[in-house]
Amino acid sequence: MTQNTAPCSECREEISIEAKTCPHCDHSGFKQAYTGPLIVTMLGAALSILIITAIIGVPMMIGGIGWGIWVYRNGPHVAADLEASDGE
Repeated sequence: MTQNTAPCSECREEISIEAKTCPHCDHSGFKQAYTGPLIVTMLGAALSILIITAIIGVPMMIGGIGWGIWVYRNGPHVAADLEASDGE
């Protein structure tokens, strides 16, 4: 087996890795490996992380800001009273 050949998955005869079909058994189920640029994969991963973070982070951020505004308007003593009454 050389570097440019591989066994056919059907008949196990050596064929070129660039072959679309096996010349021995006409098997054509070869899948071409993705050889696109790495930057596309990296950008896709970064975009996915950004979207997931936005979906999770925005409600948490709004909830945190909302709580801060409520405490600011009602005073910290009310928030302390609420936290104390949660344990009872």
